[in-house]
Amino acid sequence: MKHSKKIVISGGGEVGSYAAQLLSENGHSVTIIDESEEVLERLDQSFEAKMVAGSACHANVLKEAQVDSCDVMIAATSLDEINILSGALGKRMGAKKVISRIHHRIYQNANYFNYETGFGIDHLIYPEELTARAICSHLNDPGVMAIQSFAKEAIELHQYHVDHHCKLIHLPLREVTLPAGIRIIKILRQSQAIIPGANSELLPGDIVTLIGPSEQFSQVKGFFVKDKKKTKEIVIVGGSPTAEWVIAHLKGQDVSIRLFELNLDVANELAARYPRITVLHADALDSHTFDSEHLERAQALLALSDVQERNILVGLQAKKLGVQTTYAVIHNSSYLSALEEVGINFCYSPRMEAAKELLRLMDDSPIKNVTSLGDGQVNIYELTARMHGAAIGQRLIDVKFPSMSFIAAIQRGKEVFSPGANDTVEPDDTLIIIGPKDIESTLLKLYL
Repeated sequence: MKHSKKIVISGGGEVGSYAAQLLSENGHSVTIIDESEEVLERLDQSFEAKMVAGSACHANVLKEAQVDSCDVMIAATSLDEINILSGALGKRMGAKKVISRIHHRIYQNANYFNYETGFGIDHLIYPEELTARAICSHLNDPGVMAIQSFAKEAIELHQYHVDHHCKLIHLPLREVTLPAGIRIIKILRQSQAIIPGANSELLPGDIVTLIGPSEQFSQVKGFFVKDKKKTKEIVIVGGSPTAEWVIAHLKGQDVSIRLFELNLDVANELAARYPRITVLHADALDSHTFDSEHLERAQALLALSDVQERNILVGLQAKKLGVQTTYAVIHNSSYLSALEEVGINFCYSPRMEAAKELLRLMDDSPIKNVTSLGDGQVNIYELTARMHGAAIGQRLIDVKFPSMSFIAAIQRGKEVFSPGANDTVEPDDTLIIIGPKDIESTLLKLYL
């Protein structure tokens, strides 16, 4: 984001306070609305922001927060209904863009009513769904090291470690056939970043970065590491909203899910709602439960309760007792790196996932520098082509592109492809471009 924005955030809880701090530190003018004077006093000592006491569902409170002149309003309380109502009210009062944080899955179902368009809200974001999506990406492709998505999730960037079993070792990349639309855009070899060409070869120990259509990455399994046994048995501890999102994402896949829930009423509700999974009213921390249910046989254990301390204990115990891979949801993001160091394989923070999504949705610049490859000298840019660009309609082979730059992927409607020399860029195409820093001005002339 290149320009400071005026931002109003309703709710000083986990998501709201984290987003507020992040945005304030990035130079934006932030106002926080919360009904608790105690919460506002605590936040006022943590970072620079204007504090307004009251309910964001009251027009006079929104007026005091100057929502009528703000660039973005973020409704991030813990109650979905308040976030929808306050978001709709803020939009009607003049907020240029409104983003509401939503907890319950029912609001995503637009079969009966579209809550976004119906209430005039620009975006509904689901932190638990974002967390579940990140977890399931690793579950579906255990060999992947890192994942990022672009172009409204249609294009993804993955990293893989090349082991000595890889069948592509010592082959020139021109002889390597990857799934349609996927290409290797970087090789990291002994801390040296290499932008590969047709004659480049892979060596054991390399870390390769790939980009391409999200739907094609399921076919990449086994290309760079020995194809591991497909995850068959998954244990989920805690019947939280995140757990329900994970179950939804894994629907239709060849997995066996056992879910442990301490609350009997919640366990019964989940059992009725998801008849295809096994729901047990039991404590996974109890060693007798662990032994009798043979949880050590699970390929993955997901500690997804709403209590982070419990998730930490479950994850650490499961790893100690032999579970292959453990995942834990942590609400205090400062714990993340430390927990991965002591044994939990993957830790996730819903508020961090929400904050990343908020930053993405707020960025309305024509060219987005979405991430860096390596030391920051090579970047990934995302832009949507406009009809006035000088290179619109020209074959890529005829376009004078910046040195060491190329279009890695094009999204055209629902289609995503890796373009060839004779392809053209059309208006409204979303382009993912790899290139050195400071090429924005050239890209502006070519495609905007």
